[in-house]
Amino acid sequence: MRSKHLLLSAILLFAASTLTAQMQKGNTLLGGSLSFSTSNFSTGTQKFTSVFTSIKAGKFITARDVIGVGLLYGHSKAPGFGIYTNEYDQYAGGLFYRRYFPLATKLYFVGESDAFYNSGLRKEYSNGSKIATKQNGGTISLVPGVAYAILKKFQVELLAQNIFSLNYQHTRSRSTSTDTGFPGTSETSSNSFYTNLNLDNNFLSNLAIGFKFIL
Repeated sequence: MRSKHLLLSAILLFAASTLTAQMQKGNTLLGGSLSFSTSNFSTGTQKFTSVFTSIKAGKFITARDVIGVGLLYGHSKAPGFGIYTNEYDQYAGGLFYRRYFPLATKLYFVGESDAFYNSGLRKEYSNGSKIATKQNGGTISLVPGVAYAILKKFQVELLAQNIFSLNYQHTRSRSTSTDTGFPGTSETSSNSFYTNLNLDNNFLSNLAIGFKFIL
């Protein structure tokens, strides 16, 4: 009977060690996320769609803290709004810091902060005119979420993007018109600094599904 107790204790100890060994100092975190949203305008006939995807790689500096680098791409489009179409492509890259807070077995609250440089191009078309707007700047954002370890080295997660961010942006627009009444080309530029807090009805549209490998 004593040997059975020792064997059971050894099995439980091994199981516990495998659960906690999934995140250790020196491990590598690798993964990505994807978000997609669509919404109707008030007329119900035109739709706004957007998709954002990211990939990140980092190193565990403790059993709960990760620092690393990330890349992001986003595309949004609002077609068919009368004769008006709006498309936007965004690219970003930078650094991130992440901390895991245990909630239950295999379940974690995730707190992440991103510091990214971003570049974007918006194209707007209407009857007789085209506006191309280039945007460059930096963003510091908070990305909370929850992660669940399905396997020892694989997690799925739900992230709330753009809850809060600080932004600097340089914008340059070039407008070209073929309208017979107002033909020609004009350019404008501006700089802006602003904060963004997203807790309204658009909150759900910023949810992203992600996955992470721990190597």
